[in-house]
Amino acid sequence: TSLVALLLSRFTQGCGASACNLAMFALVTDLYEESLGFVSGLNELFIGFGFSAGPLVGAVLYGAGGFPMPFLVCGNLLIVLAAFTPLLRGQGSSQQSSAEAAESASEPATDETALQRLWSACTRQLLVPAGLLLMGTALWGVIDSGFYTVHAADDLHLPQSGIGINLAAASAAYALTGPLAGTAADSIGYGSTMILGGITSGLSLMLLGPVSPFSLYSSSDPDSGLQQQQQQQQLQQWYEFAVLVLLGCGQAALLIPSLGAMKSSIPAGNVATTEACISLFNAFQQMGLVIGPLASSVLGSAFIFGDAAMAITFFAYVLVFSGQLRRTGRNNSGQKGESLLPTSPNSTILTPSLEHGLPRSISRSRSVS
Repeated sequence: TSLVALLLSRFTQGCGASACNLAMFALVTDLYEESLGFVSGLNELFIGFGFSAGPLVGAVLYGAGGFPMPFLVCGNLLIVLAAFTPLLRGQGSSQQSSAEAAESASEPATDETALQRLWSACTRQLLVPAGLLLMGTALWGVIDSGFYTVHAADDLHLPQSGIGINLAAASAAYALTGPLAGTAADSIGYGSTMILGGITSGLSLMLLGPVSPFSLYSSSDPDSGLQQQQQQQQLQQWYEFAVLVLLGCGQAALLIPSLGAMKSSIPAGNVATTEACISLFNAFQQMGLVIGPLASSVLGSAFIFGDAAMAITFFAYVLVFSGQLRRTGRNNSGQKGESLLPTSPNSTILTPSLEHGLPRSISRSRSVS
């Protein structure tokens, strides 16, 4: 009942979630470096399941014990789970061999502060995919924060249940496509998969707005019957349902490989730079979640214009990202980050071997020689 208590609880919840995300992504990045895309896809799949099951579980708990019950059950469950987190200590170090440990011990210690490590990690190779991550996350915020809801309610006259089904279709497509997008990223490259995802997302926005057949050939005949108008609205609902599914797939291909794309720009096996990379990943992701609702309020009911503006922005940035990948074959002889794309003029953007960065074994053999 107190606004101060509500704000404090939400603030502490945000701090806890941020710390948990940082630790979780750092652990996943260290343990599953060779299959980071696939594991990130599985992570998003289970997150999607959690967000889907959360409202249902909350409603059941609320019906069983009123307003305090969901907080009591979830809070105690988190306390129990937190008691088992010490079992995760040493997971990353247990994966290292004695040679790896000796190599890590031989690295010179640095006196950089956390902010200095973050700043040193902000290279162009890291910031360009981070920018695409921010745009993709902001797009989710725009769609979910009323931008599509206003269009569906005013133009399609959909009930709340119909609007929820369309939005849930996009989220379900994102979650279910996650492992496939991660597998594709491990196969053809993180940057290449993000580019394909950005193009798909931009095309989906164009299909929703300016090039939608219902926008191009909308019936303005006042003599058209009510039944015909209802049939057209029903067709448009199913059309937008399909396009939102396509958008969810594009977003999966865009967002899931972003951590791997950012990670490939820093030296492998360096704990400090890995933590800095994960921190920047979380920062750009959360920034997108903040910008999304603000952009939704600015665009308002200008559905076609908003879709066109976002699509053009995506296409322009994808061109920048593609040019970045093609220009930057190596970054200063590997001093800061590994190779994103092969430098051979006969190679293509879909060559996966160097876009992910050199494997640790190759990096070590070169350092030894």
